[in-house]
Parts: sequence; C-alpha cells; structure tokens
Amino acid sequence: MSLVNAKCPNCGASIQLDDSREEGFCLYCGSKVKVQEATSKIRIDKSGEVHNYLELAKYSIDTGNGADALDYANKALEADSSNTNAWFLKMESSQQLITLGNMRCQEIIIAGNKILSLDNSQEMKKKVYSFFLTSCSQDLLFCKRQLRDTESIKETYKYNIQNHSYKGIEETRNDDTDLNMAIEQEPKILNLRFSVPDAEISADAELATLTSDIAIQFVNYEITINARLNVYGYFMDDNTLKKYKYNLHRIQQGLPPEKQKEIGADSMSNAISGPCYIATAVYGSYDCPEVWTLRRYRDYSLSKSIPGRAFIRIYYAISPSFVRWFGDTAWFRLLLKPILDKFVSKLEDKGYESTPYQDKEW
Repeated sequence: MSLVNAKCPNCGASIQLDDSREEGFCLYCGSKVKVQEATSKIRIDKSGEVHNYLELAKYSIDTGNGADALDYANKALEADSSNTNAWFLKMESSQQLITLGNMRCQEIIIAGNKILSLDNSQEMKKKVYSFFLTSCSQDLLFCKRQLRDTESIKETYKYNIQNHSYKGIEETRNDDTDLNMAIEQEPKILNLRFSVPDAEISADAELATLTSDIAIQFVNYEITINARLNVYGYFMDDNTLKKYKYNLHRIQQGLPPEKQKEIGADSMSNAISGPCYIATAVYGSYDCPEVWTLRRYRDYSLSKSIPGRAFIRIYYAISPSFVRWFGDTAWFRLLLKPILDKFVSKLEDKGYESTPYQDKEW
C-alpha cells in the first residue's frame, strides 16, 4: 500500500488515499472518492500555485527585488521541484543578490546543473551556459568596481605609515577587507566559466563572444588587484602573475586561436603604478618627465629582479615618512635634485622614455 496526496472533489479537503485502489473515502465529509480524480485535482491546484509563484518571482526580478524573487522561486520549487522555469528564476534572483562577501556562484551552478538534468536539449544548454558566462563576466566587473575607489584605503595607509612606516603598510594591507574578499571569491567566480564545456564554446559563436568578454574582464580585474596592492608599495609577485596568466589561458579554451591572441597574457602586468614619493617631492609634480623616466626604470627594470623588488618594498616603506619630514625643506630638493638629474639623464640615454604611459603599455 502507498499513500498519495489528493484533494476531495466534494469538500476540497486535502486527504491521502491508497493508490493501489480505485476508490477511497474522504475523512472529512465521508464521500466516496475516485483516487485518480482526486490526485489529478491536487496536481491541477499545484500547477496554478506554481504559476502564481513564478509570475511573482518574474515581477520581483524585473523590479530589482532579488530577495523576494528568490523566495518565490523557492516556493515554486517546493510545489514542483522539476520546474525548470523556477530553477532558472532561482539563478536570476541569486545573481541579483551578490555581494563581495558572497558571490553566490555555487548556488547558480547547482541550479543550472539541475536544469540540465531535467532538460538537456541544445536550446536549454545554451540558455544555461549563456547565463553562467554572463554572470562570470558581471561578477569580475563587480569586484573590480568595488576595488576601484581606494581613497579610504589610501587615507588609512597614510595614517598608519605616519606612526610606523613598514608596520603601517602591513596593518593597512591586512585590514583591506574588500581586497581580501575579492581574492577569496575569485576561484568561485571562475568556476562559472569552467562549468561550461570548451566544446560548447567552440561550437557556438555567441558563447564564444561571452567567453571573450570574460577574458577581457579578467585582465582588467588582475590589473585592478595589482593597483590595489600598489597602494601599500606592494605588487603582484611573479608566481601570482603566472597563476593569473594560466587562468586566462584556461578561460580562453574553446576560442579560436586568433581570438585568443587578441587578449594575450602579455596584457597582464605586475608593474608598480604607485607614486614615486621622493622624486615627486624633488621635481614638484607627479607627471613631470623626470618622474615618468624613473617610473619606467622601476617598472621595467627594478621590478624584474629579486633585489630590485626588495629595494622597491623598502623604498615604499620609508619614503612616505621621509618626504613628510623633509619634503618641504629647500635643502632636501637642492641636495637630491642634482643626483636625480644625473641618474635620469643616464636612464634616458639607455632608452627609458619620459612620457606618460600609453594604454598599450598596460
């Protein structure tokens, strides 16, 4: 004997009937009930209930209310766990609720895979995979935007550095919650791309375009991460840069070779973009030709060797305090300017340019 949920056609009560029999009795009104008719009625009622939840979820998504949309999608799934529309709405509402601390990538992947287990048609695969790829690109852009405004971090850095130069850098870096959360969420975000088979990307031009967008966003994201590290006088080490370049290679799998070359790994950089404190104080401007020459020497020579990187780190640890103490004094500029002028002249003779960076250099 197996009991199934049913609805009495006479009084509308929710009852349970033995599905091995043709008829049963309603415990509430006592009327005889045909099992097939009663179970069909509850399915019809549930269908109407699911439809209402789906409509409410769609409306909530359209109005930007992801929390309500997720609630309605879950209610629809409670009534019908095999409803692909409800699963898709769950993905859409989850994407609306992303935060830097929780990008909800795994929830979206689980929901998308559930859809494909229910409907593995090519049309549905494209719909789900397009959503995965679009979400991945949007998430990288979201993280980049959260890290772009570094003014508050710079102020904290300046305050800490005044009290203790090197320790101040460490304290500010360790307290940079946004940066730490973005780095923590990064592999989860990339799983959205890696959940799409490379063969599907190769076979579909639209999926390939979405994948190219991810590659572009990932390059920009890496540059933003490095720029945030520059606030503290740090930069991305070579091993970490290699990891980013490897992930870019993985992202681009499935794209035509010529498309992969358009967004090459050489687009990524671990160059320092922070200010040259002492040179700026001596020459009076961050954008003067001499400072740009020194920046190029720092980025293209010093940062490429272990001793050079050690020097950069020490420089950024002590130079802000040094400039704060002596930068406004006449003797400071008179003493250092001839030394720097001579060094800059030698660098220019070696080919280091004195003009601002162009986009192709980054």
